[in-house]
Amino acid sequence: MLLIVSAIALLICMATVVIGGQQLMRRFDYIEQEQALAAADHVQHALTAELNQLTLDAHHFAESDMAHDFVHRRNDYPKNVFRHEAMDTLQVDLVLITDRDGNELYSAYRDDAHRRVETPLKSSLSEVLLRVRNRFTALQVRPEQHLISINDGLLAFDAAEITRSDHSMPTGAVLFLGRYIEADELQRIRDISQSSFDLALGTTPVEVGITDRAMAQWFLNDSKRDNRYAQVINDGEMVIAIALYDVDDRIIGVLQWQSPRSIAALGWNTTVTLLGTIISLLLVAIVIAGVFFIRLQTTALRRYDVQQRYTNIIHSLDESVVIVDRKTLQIKEANAALLRRLGCNEGELRDCALGEVFNNLPLEDVRALRHGVVYESQLLARDGKVIDVEVTLSSVSDQQDDLVCLLGRDVTTRKRAERDAADHRRKLSRLANHDALTGLPNRLFLNAKLPRLLNRLSGTHRMLAVFYVDVDHFKDVNDSRGHPFGDKLLKIFAQRLRTAVGLHDIVARMGGDEFVVVATSLGNTQAVELVAQRMVLAAQAPMIIDDVTLSISASIGAAVYPVHAINTETLLKHADIALYQAKHAGRNGYKIFSADMNLELSEKLALEQALRRAIGTEEMFVEYQPVMDLRTGALRSFEALVRWRHPEMGLIPPARFIPIAEKSGMILALGENVMRAVIKQLQQWRLLGLPLVPVAVNISPLQLQRTDLADLVAQLMNEFSVESRWLSFEITESAVIHDYREVVKTLQKFRDLGSKVLIDDFGTGFATLGHLKNLPIDGIKIDRGFVAEVTKKSSDRVIITGVINMARELKLYTVAEGIETSEQLAKLRELGCDQGQGYYFTSALAKKDAQRMLEQLGGFKDLTDTVKHRVLRRVV
Repeated sequence: MLLIVSAIALLICMATVVIGGQQLMRRFDYIEQEQALAAADHVQHALTAELNQLTLDAHHFAESDMAHDFVHRRNDYPKNVFRHEAMDTLQVDLVLITDRDGNELYSAYRDDAHRRVETPLKSSLSEVLLRVRNRFTALQVRPEQHLISINDGLLAFDAAEITRSDHSMPTGAVLFLGRYIEADELQRIRDISQSSFDLALGTTPVEVGITDRAMAQWFLNDSKRDNRYAQVINDGEMVIAIALYDVDDRIIGVLQWQSPRSIAALGWNTTVTLLGTIISLLLVAIVIAGVFFIRLQTTALRRYDVQQRYTNIIHSLDESVVIVDRKTLQIKEANAALLRRLGCNEGELRDCALGEVFNNLPLEDVRALRHGVVYESQLLARDGKVIDVEVTLSSVSDQQDDLVCLLGRDVTTRKRAERDAADHRRKLSRLANHDALTGLPNRLFLNAKLPRLLNRLSGTHRMLAVFYVDVDHFKDVNDSRGHPFGDKLLKIFAQRLRTAVGLHDIVARMGGDEFVVVATSLGNTQAVELVAQRMVLAAQAPMIIDDVTLSISASIGAAVYPVHAINTETLLKHADIALYQAKHAGRNGYKIFSADMNLELSEKLALEQALRRAIGTEEMFVEYQPVMDLRTGALRSFEALVRWRHPEMGLIPPARFIPIAEKSGMILALGENVMRAVIKQLQQWRLLGLPLVPVAVNISPLQLQRTDLADLVAQLMNEFSVESRWLSFEITESAVIHDYREVVKTLQKFRDLGSKVLIDDFGTGFATLGHLKNLPIDGIKIDRGFVAEVTKKSSDRVIITGVINMARELKLYTVAEGIETSEQLAKLRELGCDQGQGYYFTSALAKKDAQRMLEQLGGFKDLTDTVKHRVLRRVV
C-alpha cells in the first residue's frame, strides 16, 4: 500500500514538473523576442538620433538674421557659411534655399569625389524637395522618414523656414540640409545600437534580399507601418528587420541582421537541468519517507530496550539523581553518581530519610514539588566530606506511587571559583582605587573617601585640611632625564609625603606630578601650616636616583574645612587656587587659601573670556615700532606689536594678556590674526607704491609646535601677493629648548621662503651656545635689561660686547632693544651694535603713522637730537 501511494504521488509530481517546464520554456521564448524587439528599438533610436542632428542644424542656420537678409538682399551668406570645411564639420552634403514660391535661390552639393559644387540641383532631386517643402515646415513628417533613395543610396534631409533669430518676420523661404547615408553613418549607428545590421535598398522583397516567406509577407503587408519590425526564427537563428520609408511613406529599404538564439538555448539547458534535479529530489524524498516509515514500525518492537537504555543513561550521569516518596520523603532509588559521592551502596541508602543525605534542603518545598526552582544544598558523605550541589525537582509519579525526582548538580568547583572571583574583584577594586606607580590611593579613591570624611566631621568642631602638592619643574626633569627617571622620582616623592603626614592622613596621587594630602586631625590653622612646612622640607632633601644626586622642591596649596569650604569639590578647587598662587609666588613654598585668591582668579578668568571674544575683532590691533640702523640712521624694519583696547577696561598691556593667551592656547588664533593683519598691511603699502621694509612678527613657543606653521605663512603670502622677504620672525630662547629638532626644521622653512629669523630677548633664556650655532637664524636681539645699564655697569657692557663679537663670528647682525637715551645710543654705536629700537627714536606707531614714515622719511639720516626731534615731529 505504501508503495502504491508513493508511486501515485511521484507520477502527479512529475506531471506537474513537466507542465511547469513547458511554461518555463515559453517564458524564455518571450524574453528572447522582447530582447530582439529592444535591439530593434535601439537601432531605430540610433537612426533617429542621427537624423535629428540635421533637424537641429537646419533650424539653427534658418533662424538667423544673416539668412533673413540673404532672402531679401541676396548677400554672400550661404557661400560664407556653407564652405567646404563647414560642410565637412557639419557632415552636410547638400544645401538648398528656396523662396516663398519654391524658386531655387541657392544650392550646393558634394559630388561623388566629395567636391563642393555650386550649381542648380538635379531636377529630380529638386522636385522631390520642393514637393515636400510645405510638409516639412509644418512638421508633418517623422524624422526617420526624411529619406530619399538616390543613385543606389540614401539621402537624409531636413528643412526649416528662414526667419530672424527672434523668430520674427517669417520669409516663407525654406533652407534644406541633406546628408548621404554612407558607410561612416551606418557604422556610427551600429556602434551606438551595438547591432551589426546590413542596409538593403529596394521596394520589393527580392530587391532587399528577403527570402523567408513570413518576412516577405510582412514586407508586402501594409500593416508594417504600425509594426515596423519583423523577426523570424530560421535554423536556430533569429532574423530581425526594420523597414525604412521615404517622405511619401513608401518603403525604400530595410535594415536586417541575424541574432543567435542564446536565450532559448540557455532556457532549454536550464529547464532540463531543473526538471532533472526536481525529479531526482522527489525520488530521494520518497525513498527517505519509505525508510522512515519502516523504521517507525520497528521502533515499537524496541521500546523495552530503549527504556532500559534510559535507565542505564541515568546511572551513567555525573549528576546525582535520587527518587523519593513524596509523602514520606524516603529514598526509593538513587543513581551510581550519588552512591559514589556518598561512599555507600544502594541497599544502605534505600528507605533513608531525604534530610540525612541533602543538608539545608527545604523539605516542604519538596512535598509541594515547586518546579523551576533551584535549591542550594549540600551532600553529606559518609567520610564527612561536604559537597555543594544545586537541586531541581521533577515529578515521576505513576499509577501506583507518588514520587519526586531530585537532580543534584555538583557545583563545588563553581563555588570555589566564585570565592576566587570575589577575591579577584577585591584586588581589582584596589587596583582601580590605587595608583599603579606609587601604590597611593588615586583620584577615584579620593572622590569616594573625602565626602564620607566631611559627613563624619559635620556638626563637630574638628578641622580637616586638603593640600594640593605639585613637584616644581617636573616636566623639565622628564624631558631631560627621561620618563623612567621621572617615575623613580615620583616614587621617592610619594614615600616622603607619606612619612611627612600622620598615619591616618590620606596621601593620593591625582595624576602626573600632582598629589593631594588630606590631614584629618587638626586643631587650628597653625597645625595646617606645620603640616605644609613638613612636606616642603621633605621634598627639599636630596635624592639619589641612578647614581645621580638631585634636589627638587614642591609647591603646596591648602584649603581648610569648614573655614574655606564645606564640600569636596570646593575644597579641592580652593586648594588648587592656593597652589597656583604658591607657584606664582616663586614655588618651593606653600599658600593657604584666602578669599582674595578666588577674586584674583575670577578676574583672570573674566579677562580670559574677554580675550577669547576679542580675538578677531577690532579690539585687537597692531602697532609698528621702527628698528633703526645705528650707523646710518636708516629705517631698517618694523616690529609688529599686538595691542588690546577693551571697550570698558581701556588699553590692556601685553604683559597682562599675552601670558593668558599662551596658557589657554589662544595664542595660536591670536598669532595667526596678527600675522594675517601684518601681511595684509604690507599688501596695502605695496599697492600704494611705498618703499617697503621688513616687518618682524613675534612667534610663541606654542606656535612653533605647529608643524604646518611655515605652510600657513606661505599660504598667507600667496593669498595677499606679498614676497616673503618682507616678513621676518622673532622667537625667544625658551622656544628653542623644547623640541629642538622640530624648531630647527620650522625655522629652516622660514628661511627657505626668504624670511629672516631673529632670537628675541637674548641673554635671558637658557639656550646654550651649542644650540645657537646650529640654529638657522639671521640676527640676535639684545634684551633691554642689558641695554638699560650699559652706561653704568661694566658687567652689562661686557655681556653686550661678548654677544656682539659672537654674533659677528656667526655672521649674525645685532639689534638692541629699549634704547631710551642718547648716551645709551652712543655707547651701543661704540660697542658695534648694528641696529636698535626704543623710545629714544619713537614708541610703537599706529599703522597710519608708520605709513607716513615710509612716505616722508624712509629712515633717520642724522642721529643728532635736532634732526631727530624734527623728524619725529613730522612723522608722529
